[in-house]
Amino acid sequence: MCYFWGYSPKQSIVMPAWDYSSLINTRYMFDCVYAESVDVSNVNFDSDTSMAYMFYYADLLTEIIWPTEIQADALESTHSMFRYCGMSLIDLTMFKNTSGLQRMQYMFAYAPNLQKVIADFDLSGLSSGAYIFYYCSENAGTLDLTEFGDISTSTKCNSFFRRCLATTIDLSTWNTNNVDNFDYCFYQLPNLFCLKLGPDFGFTPASGKSTPANNCMFSGTSDATSGVKTASVPGYLNIYTSEDQALWLHDILTLRRLRNGYYDNTPVPVTFFDCTTEQEISLTWKD
Repeated sequence: MCYFWGYSPKQSIVMPAWDYSSLINTRYMFDCVYAESVDVSNVNFDSDTSMAYMFYYADLLTEIIWPTEIQADALESTHSMFRYCGMSLIDLTMFKNTSGLQRMQYMFAYAPNLQKVIADFDLSGLSSGAYIFYYCSENAGTLDLTEFGDISTSTKCNSFFRRCLATTIDLSTWNTNNVDNFDYCFYQLPNLFCLKLGPDFGFTPASGKSTPANNCMFSGTSDATSGVKTASVPGYLNIYTSEDQALWLHDILTLRRLRNGYYDNTPVPVTFFDCTTEQEISLTWKD
């Protein structure tokens, strides 16, 4: 059903009660539609393998009515599913059994109003999740991902929030103990001034794993040439976490360089706060 409703001028779209048991591909299904409401409650998505670009440029969309439950065992790709979509709240809790999901890159990229994603994703099979929130939330302020799913099954957080435009990102429920790749996770987020990480966002070595280098987690050499740097607009960055994880984070080379103004001679003060008491955590920084 690729491009089935592509560029439709209808303000409201309702999928008919057909037999969808053989449906395996909904790429670009609602590409560039003008609809404010899309009702797919009659559709059986249980055999669908790809929802890539499904709501691409559906910039007027405010409501999606899904089936009560979707058994997503066959789903492999949600690449750019909501890219440029205008929704502020995206509820995907009806998706069950997503362990086969492999590609999520750019899933919410450029979604200007995105404030919250509610889901129950199992990311244990994820092979590529880079740029999921790329350039999103320009108009949103806070990006709340506290109900995003079980991140502890994932080994990757690389480039998840690269160039995200939110001012506050709330990841306070995320458990990243199995993640061994944070490269570019918070790279070039110019508007960011508050990062809520919680007590379990960090690195606790699993069996057989060594501490990741994360040399590009917060900044990089292109910050100077591109004119883009994390927290450069507010000019400061507050990170809420536990004291143990604060010790881990403050040792990351690129966070120290961000704080010291290494790339453009403009320091960005970084302050840690206890995520439970909200009291400042005093740390001795390395040069």
